[in-house]
Amino acid sequence: MKNERAIGEHTVLLGTWWQNLSTLWKEVLLINYHLETALDQDQKMQFIPGETPQTRYTRLIGHPISLSDWIVDDTLLLKIISLKKIDCFGVSFTSCAGLAPFTQLEEFYCGESLIEDLAVIQNSAGLKNLCLFGSPIENLNKANIPKSIKRLCIGGTKVTRLDALKECPDLQRLSIINSGVLSLSPLDNLTKLEMLKCFGGQLSGDEIDQFKKKHPTCLVINSESDPLSQIDIFAD
Repeated sequence: MKNERAIGEHTVLLGTWWQNLSTLWKEVLLINYHLETALDQDQKMQFIPGETPQTRYTRLIGHPISLSDWIVDDTLLLKIISLKKIDCFGVSFTSCAGLAPFTQLEEFYCGESLIEDLAVIQNSAGLKNLCLFGSPIENLNKANIPKSIKRLCIGGTKVTRLDALKECPDLQRLSIINSGVLSLSPLDNLTKLEMLKCFGGQLSGDEIDQFKKKHPTCLVINSESDPLSQIDIFAD
């Protein structure tokens, strides 16, 4: 009975979380993670307070089932919460508060969105890839970039300072194309940096040359005419 109650309460809590998501977030999850077949009927999105997995199954399927045979409905929501990657590039989100449960997130692509504060993704201690291209972010300190980040794109933003990246020792690839960054000195101690895309921005030629001298093993792409400019920093 204790396990049944816990499962029921878990289902209700996750159901409430789903219902509180905006339509845009639901669409991202349904479309990108092939959940349409599991949540394609309105009745499957109805979570009744106090409803147990058995009674829920009976309501949806039409016949009872024993708890021992029950394929817990939470498996679907656990699948959502265990997501490793979310791609909502070009979607006009203003907040990523809905990401709070995604503690296992490793990749988040929210370029051309309206998101400015990423504090919530600090819950994802293993976040490796983050794309903020064309977002309204101006201050990386306020953006709360996770220290675990390995590949980061802030191209097309109004960011002018990279000081926050001093706390990201594992950073390997960085794109600051068409941004307002003026100095690369905050990257001096990032020994794992292997690629930097920095064309079309405000950096001077001298600043780029100094960086190349300090990081001789880092691939620096500072010209849009360079064939390597088409490299996707997130591609393996």
